[in-house]
Amino acid sequence: MARRLLSLAALGSAIALGGPARAEDALAAKVAAPAEAPLAEARPISPPAAAARPPAIPTSGLDRAPVEPGDPARGAASVLLYPPRRIVELVFVATGTAAGLVRDEQFVPRIDEILSPKPGEVSVFPFMFFESGRAPSLGAKMIAVGQNAAASFAAGYGPPQDGLAEGRIRIAAPRPLPTVGSLEALFDRRTQLTYLGVGQSPASDRRNQFTPGLEGGSARYLEQRVRVIGSLGVRAAADLSVFLSTSYVHSRTDESPYDDELSLKDVFVAGTVPGVGSTNLVYSELATRLDTRKTLGRPSPGALIEGYGGVGKAPDSRVAYFRAGAVFGGYLPVVRRSNILGIRLVVDGLATLSSEPIPFASLLRQPEFRGMDNRRDRMSAVASIDYRWAFARYVGARLFVDGATVGEGPIQLVTVAPRPAFGFGIDLFSRATEIGQAAISWSPDGVRLLLSFGVSTSTHDRQHSY
Repeated sequence: MARRLLSLAALGSAIALGGPARAEDALAAKVAAPAEAPLAEARPISPPAAAARPPAIPTSGLDRAPVEPGDPARGAASVLLYPPRRIVELVFVATGTAAGLVRDEQFVPRIDEILSPKPGEVSVFPFMFFESGRAPSLGAKMIAVGQNAAASFAAGYGPPQDGLAEGRIRIAAPRPLPTVGSLEALFDRRTQLTYLGVGQSPASDRRNQFTPGLEGGSARYLEQRVRVIGSLGVRAAADLSVFLSTSYVHSRTDESPYDDELSLKDVFVAGTVPGVGSTNLVYSELATRLDTRKTLGRPSPGALIEGYGGVGKAPDSRVAYFRAGAVFGGYLPVVRRSNILGIRLVVDGLATLSSEPIPFASLLRQPEFRGMDNRRDRMSAVASIDYRWAFARYVGARLFVDGATVGEGPIQLVTVAPRPAFGFGIDLFSRATEIGQAAISWSPDGVRLLLSFGVSTSTHDRQHSY
């Protein structure tokens, strides 16, 4: 720039002092002069040659995971939130075809429920069961859902000597009528079962022969079972289902393995309790159910009528019996459709078809009764009143009152005072089935605490209830 200013100044001087000739000579000299070189751009100063460069550090891969200050707390929270995550997963898996794998109940899904689960889903979740008077059980269950099919496997343990292993497979066909076929196998061992005798008041029932001085005593025993069930269910109409099922049960009952408890041989006269030892029974049943409720898990209004009849036969003895019963239920909305008042009556009867007595483990029990289920006989009736309401999408609460009687015949059912029970509970459910329950109840036999997740707590499916 300075050179340009000097050249212009010289040109101006030439014009002013020498006239046009001097100006032309100056201009010619300017054109003939070499072009200016542009000023060099600034560059960073290079380090001295003697300074050694540090070795190159690879930029790919992970040397160690970054650790943030809150990571340990987040890890602990992740462990604590594992059960709720499994609950949410189970809520969506336990629909349609898979619902019968979660709860011990004959269930035929509707067409849209058969088609709703996504094939290829595999879920593993914990299950637990705790009830007053029984050993707690812990385990895990895996459910795999395929195209119109589902399978499960479960294994559990109850300290110190109880165990369970079970596998099931269910195949559904949505058309021409929704149909479900299932096959399942079970092995279980329970060591803390209780037998009081038969009748509503076992201590005074003439059929029980107690050891002198132990009238009304409670006997502990173990039962080990192998059970196989095959069933076929058809939804004949929108709310009407028909079920045909057959089961084979090999049962071994024995004395309690615990020396500090009274066993069957201690409480009862030897040989007076039928069926102690090994028994084999085949039981086949036909059942129909009319259920107008839209959802079986979530509180829903509607009506329920169910009837069944079945025949049991021991292939290696003369034991044979006929079993029949009915269920009647009405579920009415109160204020809103998710607040349901339910009234339910369950009646069952058992008749021998031979002179051989029925094994005591096959007598009627009362799984629907939410007090202490420790009575058995040939006839049973359970009446219940529930008030259920949902306070979250998959969570509800209930207040309930039950009354239960057992007897040798119909007269005893209506002439003896029922055993009452009342209580409160919290339910976890999906659309199709119950998933978990926490409940407490009071009855003349004591307080019953119940905590379950992923296992059935109350079912009138005869194939699973004994």
